[in-house]
Amino acid sequence: MSARYCKNIFTVCCFLLLLLPAAVRAQSAAAAIKGKVLDNYGHPLAGARITVSQSGAYVFSNSEGLYEIDARPGNLLLVTHPSFLIAETIVEEGADQIVRLTLRPLPLSASAAGSITDTLVQIGRTPGNRIRVLYGEKNSITALGATATVYNDQLTTTPSSLYAYALPGRLAGLFTKQGNGWGGLSSSPITQGELLFNIPNQSLIGATSSTDNNEMFLSLRGQNPVTVIDGIQRDIFALDPETIESISVQKDALSSILLGQKSSRGVLLVTTKKPLQGAPHISFTAQTGVQSPIGLPEPLPSYQYAYLLNEALVNSGQAPVYTKEDIEAYRNGSDPYRYPNVKWQDEMLNKHSMLSRYSLNISGGSNVARYLVGLNYTDQQGMFREGGNNSYNTLLQLKRYLINTKVDVDLNKNLNVALQIFGRIQDGNQPGAGYQNIYQNMLLLPNNAYPVLNPNGSFGGTTKYQTNLYAQLANSGYILNNDKELLSTVDVTYKLDNWVPGLWFKGKANVSVLTSSMINRSKQSPVFQMNVNGSDTSYSRYGNITNQVNNFDITSSGQSWFYQASLGYSKQIGAHNIEAMTLFDQLQTTYNFDLPSKYTNIAAKVAYTFEEKYMAEAAGTYSGYDRYRPGNRFFFFYAAGLGWNMAKESFIKDHLPWLNTFKWRLNYGLTGNANMGYFTWRPAFQDEFQSYGWGTTNVPLNGVLERPLVNVNAEPEKAHKLNLGVDIAVLHNRLQLSAEYYRDEYFGLMQVRGRNIALIGNSYPAENIGRNRFSGTELTVTWQDHLRDFNYFLTANASIAHSKSLFMDEIGRRYPWNVRTGNMPGANFGYIADGFIQTQEEAENSATVAGYTLQPGDIKYRDLNGDKLIDQFDETNIDGNKPIVFYGITGGFQYKGFNFSILFQGVQNRKMYLNSWETEFEFGAMNRNGTLYNHHLGRWTPETANTATYPRLTYGANANNHIMNTTFWQHSADYIRLKNIEIGYTLPYQLTRRLKLGAVRVFVNAQNLVTWAEFERVDPEVSGKEYPIQRVINTGINIKL
Repeated sequence: MSARYCKNIFTVCCFLLLLLPAAVRAQSAAAAIKGKVLDNYGHPLAGARITVSQSGAYVFSNSEGLYEIDARPGNLLLVTHPSFLIAETIVEEGADQIVRLTLRPLPLSASAAGSITDTLVQIGRTPGNRIRVLYGEKNSITALGATATVYNDQLTTTPSSLYAYALPGRLAGLFTKQGNGWGGLSSSPITQGELLFNIPNQSLIGATSSTDNNEMFLSLRGQNPVTVIDGIQRDIFALDPETIESISVQKDALSSILLGQKSSRGVLLVTTKKPLQGAPHISFTAQTGVQSPIGLPEPLPSYQYAYLLNEALVNSGQAPVYTKEDIEAYRNGSDPYRYPNVKWQDEMLNKHSMLSRYSLNISGGSNVARYLVGLNYTDQQGMFREGGNNSYNTLLQLKRYLINTKVDVDLNKNLNVALQIFGRIQDGNQPGAGYQNIYQNMLLLPNNAYPVLNPNGSFGGTTKYQTNLYAQLANSGYILNNDKELLSTVDVTYKLDNWVPGLWFKGKANVSVLTSSMINRSKQSPVFQMNVNGSDTSYSRYGNITNQVNNFDITSSGQSWFYQASLGYSKQIGAHNIEAMTLFDQLQTTYNFDLPSKYTNIAAKVAYTFEEKYMAEAAGTYSGYDRYRPGNRFFFFYAAGLGWNMAKESFIKDHLPWLNTFKWRLNYGLTGNANMGYFTWRPAFQDEFQSYGWGTTNVPLNGVLERPLVNVNAEPEKAHKLNLGVDIAVLHNRLQLSAEYYRDEYFGLMQVRGRNIALIGNSYPAENIGRNRFSGTELTVTWQDHLRDFNYFLTANASIAHSKSLFMDEIGRRYPWNVRTGNMPGANFGYIADGFIQTQEEAENSATVAGYTLQPGDIKYRDLNGDKLIDQFDETNIDGNKPIVFYGITGGFQYKGFNFSILFQGVQNRKMYLNSWETEFEFGAMNRNGTLYNHHLGRWTPETANTATYPRLTYGANANNHIMNTTFWQHSADYIRLKNIEIGYTLPYQLTRRLKLGAVRVFVNAQNLVTWAEFERVDPEVSGKEYPIQRVINTGINIKL
């Protein structure tokens, strides 16, 4: 991080803060007023902070909930408490101010929240509660969309460097899978809105590019959602959770239709906190966690490896290489240099590593100008040890610096201008050999390959292993990855009530810049093999000492510009409420050296409500994308919805007063998804490097080659989306339920026809021919109540997701079980394993792979067509078509300053395949460099024929046993995980008041504490080659002033 860069950020922040004093109005004389603070059950609430927004003066309520403060009529009082949502009220002349707060619960969805709002309870000012929707907000009582929301107090219980870690198990409809335990070098912002999240058992429609963030995969009803942060489409996972107000998923057509050619994907809507009025509100959080890897496989010791290698060689018709004396020397450790038994995980890894985060947030201002400044620092250590005596850092480490500033100014009673600047500087360090490469090599290296160091201190090695694993960690130099990012947004809101009551205008402009660079200062070291001949010792050298590389590269750079203008109308006319909006926006992105891509949307939306009982809403978007050919870039998408709150009907509320909400919601729409490459509609030619002889002298000349055929009629993929939902709340909103049924038919999917013939000699283009269906149900139930001072809640959500391929123009299949159409999109097809061949007679009479001779101990496959051959005609759907089920259960309580929360998260009917793991096959299969693990002890032998769990061991590739897609290498990935748990304590207000503090809270939380899985050998989420998921135990303190 350069000094100049830091200086520029500091200057901008100081300039923003200096603007504020000039905007603060002088306050007139105030008089003492008295009031009382009550909780949502009407009980007095002690320790609430009451702040006069205009003057900044504040007091705390006493044990009876009473307070007294100097204020004048018309002043705004802000009432806050650590366990409750913020409330505000206007001071009325000659009246005590009774403020009722709402217990901060875990709302099940925005539309079912009833009396709950996500950030602010406005007393006597706004009918109903406002919830966040795409590009605006709505009354939760009349909202028709299918949404689910998680709030700040749940996000901050998760000890992680990325806020996406807090999402698993909390939002119905959002499937998550953590594919990697280290996001330090891959958590940079990703191509905006164009992600590929490779979800097993879920087909992804319309993804056009991949992302470097392989740590957390997200799928919303089978699609990769568009991330929208504060109204801007931008995929940033490195936000400070302390600054996030809420995260919601917008799942149906009506909720996402304004995205036009991205509307099929749904929305991950992130809303950050806004500035608060009053005296400076200062919040500081410091926390430190201990990380430890989970799911690390444990290799066998050297003596077992040697014994089993001999067995494999004999089974393969070769001579064994280890004598009994060799194996005994490995076992007793009598000569660790000639017969090493290196526990590489102990040599390379720390048992624990540290994760520290510090956040400082300051907010305040008057009723004219308000400000917010958020600073965050994260220091995450990797699990590799630091080796050698280097003058430079070789640790796996991430350091991230975030700054988020907001200024909100009312220039007059009608005009508001808001400015936001977000900056990120991120430094990632790793050994020069690459942390992922080192980790994978560690999993494959046998314990007896070579000693870490020879007696003379040189790095051990052999002619087969010419790189030393420890040298890769300690003596390979280092690589430094650096990201710098700056985003600035200006929002203008102008009320046009002077012209037409209820009319308003909003404008938004955003500029984002990202640069990623890499400094590579890596090197290589030779290895030496010790040779002993009697009393003489010599060393054979392999490899050379290389000079340290000193390269600097801009690995990626990008800019995006987003502009939006909207004109809206909102009016309550008696029992009728009308809301309407027209909108224009354009998103232009440029990455590296590509030409800019542009999404353009022209949209309109209208909503009508009668007595908060009957609701109707419709929206349409005329959307264009410039990657399609001119004349075929713009398309129209639409959605409409109806709602009926039965609980508002007199014949129900008069007889069922305990029924607070019973709202039906129905919406339908046509959505789109742009899936077009980089000007792939344009025919093109390229030079061919193959030369041809021309003329009588046979002069060699290069030819011209036609590039792949193009599809000039390509257009966006589309989907018909239907959503039926119901929201129920009873017993004063103690019990809340939200249920959804959806059926999404995708058509015009870009696919290459399977029936194309190869005679043309060129590649065919993708066409809009594919059709898939995604359907399912989602349910969320919450119960919250209290027993005197003991407040508690329990929330459960579950999602059942079906998918089916309706048409894919596949090649003609000989047998019905070979047909892909009608199965789950992307389903794995392979062979069904039928145990092991037990006898030579069975081997001779069983179907076999062409060219392979079966032997006892080999895997037996089911011969579906009965031709005695195992080939493509015996492939069938080995995934099955069961719907994937994922769920979360959250509970907690608050009592006399203590708070507790717990989250369980689980998945059912998901499969995992170990066939791509070289740790799964013996000796790394074809490359013969792998080691052995405990599951290899279950190999088939004549003595263990009835109990074997693994085929007979062989050395090298095995055409029968090492077939990739078979049910033998398929395992259940069902699990339930204790994902998160936290206990905290807020000091009594009497103590913090004496210390002149607003609140002090200490807490301990944990992530990935315990996992119960049907298949326990590996973690059910992470591939064996990837950096493992971390268990984190974290403690911290939060101080508010």
